[in-house]
Amino acid sequence: MIFYSIWRIIKTYNSPNTDFFLYLENYKEKMIGRINERKILDEAFQSSQSELIALYGRRRIGKTYLVREHFANEIIFSTSGLFEATLQEQLKEFASCIKSGYKSELPIQTPNDWFEAFDMLKLLIDTHELKTKKVIFLDEVPWMATAKSRFLTAFEGFWNGWASARKDVVVIICGSAAAWMIQKIEKSKGGLYNRVTKRIVLKPFTLAETEAFFQSKSLALSRFHITELYMMLGGVPHYLNQIRKGETPAVAVERLVFDKDGLLSDEFEYLFSSLFGQGGLYKQIVEILAQNRYGLTREEILAKCKVISSGWFTNILEELEASGFIKIQMQYVKSGKIIHYKVIDNYSLFYVNFKKIKKFQNWISVQNTQQWKTWSGLTFENVCFYHSKNIIKALGITGIQTTVSSWSNRGDETMKGAQIDMLIDRNDKAINICEIKFNENPYIVTKNYAQEMRLKMSAFNYFTKNKKTLFATFITAGGLVQNSEANAFLQSTIELNDLF
Repeated sequence: MIFYSIWRIIKTYNSPNTDFFLYLENYKEKMIGRINERKILDEAFQSSQSELIALYGRRRIGKTYLVREHFANEIIFSTSGLFEATLQEQLKEFASCIKSGYKSELPIQTPNDWFEAFDMLKLLIDTHELKTKKVIFLDEVPWMATAKSRFLTAFEGFWNGWASARKDVVVIICGSAAAWMIQKIEKSKGGLYNRVTKRIVLKPFTLAETEAFFQSKSLALSRFHITELYMMLGGVPHYLNQIRKGETPAVAVERLVFDKDGLLSDEFEYLFSSLFGQGGLYKQIVEILAQNRYGLTREEILAKCKVISSGWFTNILEELEASGFIKIQMQYVKSGKIIHYKVIDNYSLFYVNFKKIKKFQNWISVQNTQQWKTWSGLTFENVCFYHSKNIIKALGITGIQTTVSSWSNRGDETMKGAQIDMLIDRNDKAINICEIKFNENPYIVTKNYAQEMRLKMSAFNYFTKNKKTLFATFITAGGLVQNSEANAFLQSTIELNDLF
């Protein structure tokens, strides 16, 4: 973006105390995180050709906010599809946005079809006074492309036959229905085949971004409380934006999720219908996986859903993964690694395990139960996997090729079974065996616990025929008491601050 180019020049050659520099610094920094995504948008704006950007991510993740904030002065046309609207309603909305683009009070006639609609857009682009690149933002495109509307055909003509030949247009097509975006746009076998020039998959905030977000709202929360909220609501900006000053995670979740009229009370049910139509099987898969700690293989999911294997089912798994609900996670086995699918959307995990199963009268009291302690421990493991790059950095092995996975074995007549929360398999002939604990107070490694860990590592070596060096690693939310057992057994310790 032009602002960004000027900002870089000033930062290099001028004093950082100038009023103009401070203005530009604030302009770029008012948005939390999204550094790589903003870089892609800048590159598209500064390139010497027109660009077609596909942007997608799960509902409420901040896609619209990212584009509108980043290109606040460069968007000359912005429109959004209407959920479950007719073709006529979609076209009427498009015409209304054309009128806004002209900044005119004169009425604009509703086009008869999408071909006329894109002709109107061409005229707006041709006649607009903006001298830099012109940004066109089409939000919730899957909702515009109603059955038999020929939206995609008209858009193909607009891009292939007109916009791509220019040098002054950035077209951003966006949708929450990631599956539709992938199949119809990125993997299109028609006129849009290989036409997308850049792709942005918007993911949840990290813990560090969540902390920065709360700080921008002047919310005073400890990192432990931030992690608790993150485990229950995930790094979804819209959810996090509902937290009020002076609320603990327990109070906030009671109000948002468990109150009858809470904003997130029925969010889980709406998520799937808005993203996947009826969404019945999609939701069923997430509910099944949310109750299995290590996830399931494709065959195990098929059996529990009572459906037969097919390319259609494979597409569903891919769509859930693209939408940020599930993720492929490797399970370490003797012959290599096997694929397991796990739920990574924290809100879904929380809803299925608490809100959907039982109606609690008082959520705060539940946090003293064993069910909460078990769930929070397992969910913190997910948080650690999501922040595995931070863990690898804290271990000082960023320059070494690594694979992150988990491991479990039921045992046999010779050796008792065991499970290991996280394995960091390194190509320098070593493996970090990570034990993960979500503890509020410093954890005490007792003699019995150290022996239990040694047995786990022995079981791992026995069942996998491992010859690599094993490093016992402890990942803890609340710190570790440095006693003789910990000092003698553990090779490294990762604390909560390392995840931020």
